[in-house]
Amino acid sequence: MEASGKESPSTRSAVKAGDGAAASRARAGDGAPRRSPSKIDDATRAEAIQRVRSGESQRAVAEALGVSRGALQNWLRQAEA
Repeated sequence: MEASGKESPSTRSAVKAGDGAAASRARAGDGAPRRSPSKIDDATRAEAIQRVRSGESQRAVAEALGVSRGALQNWLRQAEA
């Protein structure tokens, strides 16, 4: 969504077409295409955790790896346990 809270035309058209993946990509911005968290290998998860622990923002890491911030937050919680 735009800063004004309205969807952009590309997001709106993707939603109208019923293409949830396209709508997600349209909202995701310039980051990597989103990937399913279950398809991320253990080495990549470990890298993500390390990058956040070393000070990189969760948003930047999630966008770079193409996963949601929620998935990254789950990995961080699991690593703490």
